[in-house]
Amino acid sequence: GNAAWRVGSSCPDADVKALPEQLKGLVIHWPRTYQHPNARPFVEPIRQALARLAPLVRSAIDQPFAGLVICGLELRGLMHYMALDYYDFPHVNEAAAAKVEAYFKMQFRVEGYAARNVLPGGYVSGGSVLYRHWCRLRSLHNSRPPQADVFGRFGLRFSSDIRQRAIEILSADPRFTFSGGGRLTEQSRYLREMALARVCIDLPGQGPFCYRLVEAMAMGCCVVGPPHAARLPVPLQNGVEIAYCAPDLSDLRDVCWRYVSDEQARRAVGSRAAAYFDRHLHPIRLAERYLVETARLIGAGPAS
Repeated sequence: GNAAWRVGSSCPDADVKALPEQLKGLVIHWPRTYQHPNARPFVEPIRQALARLAPLVRSAIDQPFAGLVICGLELRGLMHYMALDYYDFPHVNEAAAAKVEAYFKMQFRVEGYAARNVLPGGYVSGGSVLYRHWCRLRSLHNSRPPQADVFGRFGLRFSSDIRQRAIEILSADPRFTFSGGGRLTEQSRYLREMALARVCIDLPGQGPFCYRLVEAMAMGCCVVGPPHAARLPVPLQNGVEIAYCAPDLSDLRDVCWRYVSDEQARRAVGSRAAAYFDRHLHPIRLAERYLVETARLIGAGPAS
């Protein structure tokens, strides 16, 4: 059943905006190999999006730094470099940041960094299923009766204490049904489970952001979780695109119950979450931001 669902029709490509005049003639040089195989699920959606925005060629670009990918931007005969830091921890590789024009940090800490070229990199889903089928999952969420009030499925390898505690809190509340737990399943299955829940739980992984955040927002789910110790390029607003509970989860069950029991409020948060994904977290939108911000830093474009 999972295999049959995955081979169904894919979502149409996102609209591509014309690049600013200052980026006309841009050629993107992408590394032939990554420093570590872990880079692939984080940066492949970005590579594919960049290839829709400008010619992209594979080049022999040295990748000496753990946790990030360096690519080149050839513009008017000059080569400039940007780094995509997918590392799970919020610290910045200062040696790498000193060698590139722009450094995009996915786990960008809330208070920011001293270096002006270190910018929020947004976040991604770890598998290709979401980006092929997010529109189908959103339609499923909007059209099918929910099968659970609250959903949260998390592996217990990372942040096991807070994840296990959340599962125990939600499983014990008699006011709503909880689906999920600490056992991982095939990706397309858990995405469909998520789509068929009223409220979806977001918790930290090894870093502040977890794939579940992007996946739930792409579907238009009402996301509940503790505040993030990192921020996206456009900060999420509590009660607007997401519903935050207390950092210690002391009111997690009550926040979930509020949105389970209030359909209007739940749908409003979910709708705004979906719009946020469309504007800021779709790989095409992330890739556009990377190019425009890099052009600004090298003096080739206006502030975005």
